[in-house]
Amino acid sequence: MPLFSMLKRNSKLALEGSWGRAILVLLIPSACAALLSALGAGANLLALGLREPARSRGLAGALLEVSLPSLAVVALLMALGLLLLAPLRLGVSYWFFCLVHGRSLPVRSVFRWYAGPRRYASAVGYAVHIAARSYFWALLFLLVPLTLTASSLQLLSVGESRTVMAFGTVGLSIAAVLTLLSEVLCAIFLGRYFLAAYLLCGEEEPSIRAAFRSSMEYTRGHCFSFFLYTLSFLGWLLLSVLTCGLAALFTAPYLAASCAMYGRYLIEQSHGESPDSTREFVM
Repeated sequence: MPLFSMLKRNSKLALEGSWGRAILVLLIPSACAALLSALGAGANLLALGLREPARSRGLAGALLEVSLPSLAVVALLMALGLLLLAPLRLGVSYWFFCLVHGRSLPVRSVFRWYAGPRRYASAVGYAVHIAARSYFWALLFLLVPLTLTASSLQLLSVGESRTVMAFGTVGLSIAAVLTLLSEVLCAIFLGRYFLAAYLLCGEEEPSIRAAFRSSMEYTRGHCFSFFLYTLSFLGWLLLSVLTCGLAALFTAPYLAASCAMYGRYLIEQSHGESPDSTREFVM
């Protein structure tokens, strides 16, 4: 049986008898994120409602009055999201990683990373690291397309002749193609950090730097394969959209378990072991 098919099959076998708990585990951080978003929307509306009109300040003054409270709310919500959701999301990775190893844990184990300052700091530190690395590499990959887009828009805004307009149009078309290509290449490249969360969830609980270093080592030569693996779930994701999220009750746990199973496969292979994740799964 092909590798992808075996990993997916074992993921479904691991979920047998645990679908309900898997859905609850995924709903906990989603509900917290939705609550934070609702609080942010309400705070923004309150800030706009309490704002005193300042007709004499003109457009710039009005924009400043609107943007400053909104920026403060966004900054506060980002901080709360980091401090609240980072341990929960790592707890979700821990729960599914244990599941694909044959350990079906209770739902409360998702709060494991709140237990003690070391684990909590590790979860928050991991979230900061993965966000910083992702933003940095995304900016680097998109630097050329963004520069070309800005230059093309500048040419179109000038519009002194048909030649200039043509160059601007062609430049935008090339920039669109380069943007799509850069996003794909960036997604493949960022796959090198895929295992960091699962390594942090291991029994040794390594440092954040050691987890990222090991992840880059273990995924060497497998980033494109992992990209194709996640791409194979595109049909399920489209079905979730078409069913207004109902299919996500199956798709989300299936995808989470499948990613954890692939992570188990790479870790076992990197340790020189015969990967049990490619055999018939037995609880």
